[in-house]
Amino acid sequence: MILVYYRLNMEFDLPASGVSMIIVENGEEFERMCLSASDHVDNVSECFRCLDDDQNELDLTSYGDCIRSLFDLGFDKRKIQRALLSELTDALYGSELEGMIAEIDSKVIEVLESLSVLSENDIEYTEDYSVSGFLKRYDVRMREPEGSFAERLITYCETMHRLVSKRLFFIINCDLYMDAETIELVHKWAVYQDVSVVFISGKQREDLSFIVQYIIDKDLCVIN
Repeated sequence: MILVYYRLNMEFDLPASGVSMIIVENGEEFERMCLSASDHVDNVSECFRCLDDDQNELDLTSYGDCIRSLFDLGFDKRKIQRALLSELTDALYGSELEGMIAEIDSKVIEVLESLSVLSENDIEYTEDYSVSGFLKRYDVRMREPEGSFAERLITYCETMHRLVSKRLFFIINCDLYMDAETIELVHKWAVYQDVSVVFISGKQREDLSFIVQYIIDKDLCVIN
């Protein structure tokens, strides 16, 4: 996989699956690269270009994600919620569970009709018999990742890959949450899942010789 960084006119030959790292020792350029990665996946600007091993361009806005801190490893996002509800709705349609939902809804309507008779107030309610309406009524949502940073990272990336087809994850300055052994486990997981995890860091780590690393030194020269 080739990652092109337009600002410095640099190319990085990174593994299409597994963990790799770009270290930027120049503090000013480190900040700019972090902002560039975040802005690109958020569709604010196009700072990178990514080509897969077949030289097909990978749209980072669609297939990329950027994790800026521990607090980004959560599913409180509209895109994830829509994808989850779509997946669950498809699974329910035509199944025995869909009939059970219809029975539950009819019982609820009976209760509401009885309540309108008992109440001295003129009440109204929404009759929504749809499967998606049922799921929304009970606030069905993705359980938030738990555990260590690595455990949360794997849960998050695996879910984003499966539900919304994310394939490239920029991890901004978060490698210090993990020791070398843990990063190796993440690397093996990423290879198995066929996703690319790219750490962007401001400091080189000598204990990560098992992954591809590019160093941009203070003079903006690239060392591989």
